[in-house]
Amino acid sequence: ELFVIPVFFRKEWVIWKDIDAGGGFRGAFPDPRAAAAEMETLEDAADCEAVETHQQFVIIIGQERLESAVVSMSKSQRSVSKKWNTQIQTFGGDRFQRVYKMEVVDAKNNAGQEYYNWKVSPVGYVNEDQFAAAEKLYDAIKSGEVDVKRDQEIAASGHNEGEVDSEFE
Repeated sequence: ELFVIPVFFRKEWVIWKDIDAGGGFRGAFPDPRAAAAEMETLEDAADCEAVETHQQFVIIIGQERLESAVVSMSKSQRSVSKKWNTQIQTFGGDRFQRVYKMEVVDAKNNAGQEYYNWKVSPVGYVNEDQFAAAEKLYDAIKSGEVDVKRDQEIAASGHNEGEVDSEFE
């Protein structure tokens, strides 16, 4: 389980090459049209898929420090992200005024296949230092000063969609 402060939300369309065809990250785009345009340029487009992905920028509350991270949520994890966003909006106020517990739970799809998914639950309010750190990170992301690091080394490192990725530029 992780205790996190949600800071920023962004929807992207990420192109992934099918794992049976060698797998891999092929790019992230701000809208489905941009992803479709990129797909038209790929020689192996038949082996690729553009997937709507929710990027949840968070601060992980560690025992000794706060650490920024991105939780990429696509496919079945997207429904968890939507519920989380609705919960944040229902509470009102700043997105980063509350702490949430994220834990991995067993799930099953309509075909009966088992997989892991996220469960997100509110815990309480942030303290002043946590709020200040979240506000600073929010401003840096909003201004474009901070973003997800997307070089080939990270893409090839084996991160799976839905994994916490703490690589920032």
